[in-house]
Amino acid sequence: SGSDPHVWLDPVTMGRVVGIVATALEDALPAQRAVIQRRATGVQRLVTRLDRDYRAGLAHCDRTGIVTAHEAFGRLGGPYGLRQEASAGSSPAQEPDPRRLSDLADLVQREHVTTIFTEVLVSPRVAQTLAREVGVKTAVLDPIESPIRGSGFDAYVHSMRSNLAALRGALG
Repeated sequence: SGSDPHVWLDPVTMGRVVGIVATALEDALPAQRAVIQRRATGVQRLVTRLDRDYRAGLAHCDRTGIVTAHEAFGRLGGPYGLRQEASAGSSPAQEPDPRRLSDLADLVQREHVTTIFTEVLVSPRVAQTLAREVGVKTAVLDPIESPIRGSGFDAYVHSMRSNLAALRGALG
């Protein structure tokens, strides 16, 4: 539900997706059922561990607001009590208007935000300008929308762990 398509950024939802895909693959490839089940079970363990690590890692943060380049991280932060404020809407190519930037600058100061998040595939120019204007730093969150380094599901886990580290660093 909702307009944020980044379902893979929520480990619990990602676990559901893995289960749905595994069932479809078992139906399509019954001779491979044991292999599919074994791999799906391994991936389920990884996303369960990710969820547990996110819950523990974000449970006692000083802040809960994150300022991002676009609305890609609601599913990442929402289950863990984080609130996303994006400079642009759902499109990473959308440029924020001056009023939005002013509102974000006020929010950063009011809520003692320490970090403006940029993304892997989006120009950091707007985030860097906003951060410079309000005296905070920038960090990268990966929406995992492009080919990721590494192979297999380990690359996904690595990106998700990098996101968790960035969030923890920014949120205290």
